[in-house]
Amino acid sequence: ARGLTPADWQTYLQQQRRWARSVLDVRWRVYPGLSANLSLRARMGSFLEGLNYLRISFIIPTGLALLAFMLASGTAPSVVSFATLPRFAVLMGAMQLCTLYRQRFYLDWRREWGGHWRAGVLRLAKWPYVLLALWDVMAGRQFGYAITRKVAPVSATRTLLGPHLLVAGVISAAWAIGLTSGAGVSPVVQVGALVTVAGSLALIATERMRFRVPYR
Repeated sequence: ARGLTPADWQTYLQQQRRWARSVLDVRWRVYPGLSANLSLRARMGSFLEGLNYLRISFIIPTGLALLAFMLASGTAPSVVSFATLPRFAVLMGAMQLCTLYRQRFYLDWRREWGGHWRAGVLRLAKWPYVLLALWDVMAGRQFGYAITRKVAPVSATRTLLGPHLLVAGVISAAWAIGLTSGAGVSPVVQVGALVTVAGSLALIATERMRFRVPYR
């Protein structure tokens, strides 16, 4: 679907949290009553579909927790090595080829095909807010409908500062613990830590950017 999009991080993340909250609320509060007459197989399929909506928001914090553990303890599985990187690159290349093939079936694939790295940045930015939406649903919190602003913000926001500064701080602290304790942290793990900290700080820095707005 094409249309106007939010022009700043705060509005975008609020929108994504509201959308996620709506989907999850329907999935876990309304749908069970509507699916009572479905087969067990159909109910399980629908349940897994609901989990897929949360997939990235579960994978990223799990990966961060594992990274922090490996940094602080100096232990890492044998698969975490430079020798594995070429095989991992082949795997990612094959997955990207599958994605490009799937894009042939888009409505306007000639204009929409590609790596979509911006969508990846958005997923990295919003995962904490999807988890907050899950917490909203589990806690039964009620909110009024918020209109999504699609013009330039009045002032700079700090929406990304809290969660992503926390990520950078935890990874940096685990890294420092591993180095000072002589745990012998793997170079590959240290590269992962560097990329994670730099990426989190870069995301925070984008809040100071002024993006083009659809209209004024």
